[in-house]
Amino acid sequence: MSQAKKGIFGASSANDDKSNGKKQIRTVLPTGCSVEGKLVCAGPSRLDGDVSGELVADDMLLIDRNATVVANLNVRELVVRGVVRGDVHAAERVALAETAVVEGDISAPTISIEDGAQVAGKIEIRRDGALKSTSDETGDLQHPANAPVANAKSRNAAEANAEEAA
Repeated sequence: MSQAKKGIFGASSANDDKSNGKKQIRTVLPTGCSVEGKLVCAGPSRLDGDVSGELVADDMLLIDRNATVVANLNVRELVVRGVVRGDVHAAERVALAETAVVEGDISAPTISIEDGAQVAGKIEIRRDGALKSTSDETGDLQHPANAPVANAKSRNAAEANAEEAA
């Protein structure tokens, strides 16, 4: 007997019942439909259509491949496979699939980004009330991986200057 492949929310499909202990995912907006204004989602939800305005979700929200959201989002948990143009604030987690395109700032305690995902904006990771950011005060991206190289170059230059002075 083969088992059905489980999706990102742990259910085989959006139509699974609650008998397996998982919450049912609701498709709030199907492909080909659009909403302008404030959209509020209760429970795990999936968007396949287009939203423009403001989006609030008290549970997991999946923005699927066909969806384009031009809105600020305030959600508990977000998975993006489509396009988001606006700022994202998540109480728990943001996951960007390889097909995701986000143009806006992302703020969450946990953020995962698959290879191929595109982000144009600031990413803030908050833990224990502390705020960590990928940009400095000027808005320029910091590259932590390059910091040891820059520090080593500075030390080498200082050592060379000290040797010349001696």
